Amino acid sequence: MNIHAAIETLAGIIEEIFHSGLELDADVRHFIRSTFSDLSTVELAALLADPQNGDADTLRELIFFPDESMQIQIEPALEGSGITPEQQVALIRHLCRNQPETRLILPEGQRIVLRLPESAVEPFIQRLHLTRSLAPQLRQAVSSFAEKEFRNLVLVKLRNARTLHAGTQVRLLTDFFKKFRSQGPDFIELLSFLLEFLELTRPDQDMYEALVNRKRAYFRNLQKARFFEKQLRRNNIETLIMLGVRPPNVHPEQTRLKMDLIDDICRTVFGRTEYLAPIHDSIDMGEFDEDQDVSEMIRRLSDGPFSGFSC
Repeated sequence: MNIHAAIETLAGIIEEIFHSGLELDADVRHFIRSTFSDLSTVELAALLADPQNGDADTLRELIFFPDESMQIQIEPALEGSGITPEQQVALIRHLCRNQPETRLILPEGQRIVLRLPESAVEPFIQRLHLTRSLAPQLRQAVSSFAEKEFRNLVLVKLRNARTLHAGTQVRLLTDFFKKFRSQGPDFIELLSFLLEFLELTRPDQDMYEALVNRKRAYFRNLQKARFFEKQLRRNNIETLIMLGVRPPNVHPEQTRLKMDLIDDICRTVFGRTEYLAPIHDSIDMGEFDEDQDVSEMIRRLSDGPFSGFSC
């Protein structure tokens, strides 16, 4: 895609998005009321259009923050590819120069029509990640999905990922797309987890081992939470804190869900998974005299099921 074609195509789509209208949700409306009082539509339009009003910067960021629905409309022009930094700069200049007409739709049904504020253009474009180009293997794997909108949603999620995938990361994602054919909500939940998981991996890692290690860490956290709850039934929280025992930062339901997601991914992609049995730990705070054996209690707690990271 040459520079002029890229600008014209992308600018046309973005201008149509603004022209069709951006819906301001209740949270944005609450921010407006709590920060600027109850402005009329005319006053709100003037506030957004004033480049000298620094107080409006946060509001402009909230209103002109691209969500997935906007990105899904833009993705067909990219199909997993990216534009060059020079093309992005030219696109920003084009939108700043044209300042397309923008409609804002308030929760009450009121509408505000204004020109796109110049200060909102660059942050909006940068958050689209237009210069990011996905690996060819990923683009090819995603292209096999039948429904066009679903393909675009998956491409948008890959484009928004914090990590630019390579090596075994790409191989895992490619196998995931090939072997998971469902286009239901479970698929998106699995993909979202997988993208989050890959943020903490390297492109040369054994991905099966990395997934199993993450599951083991989640399992240790569950054991940690279970052990703490058992001790909390015998000792009050103040006593445990005085002994150096801190409440674990673990959400059992979320942790179990993540372990289930890892099992689903491992079984489908690798054809196997690792099952973990509970560790029966015999540490009992009742064995100790709290005044004389504090150091021994802390040592045993430290050696018990308190390792691993929190989820």
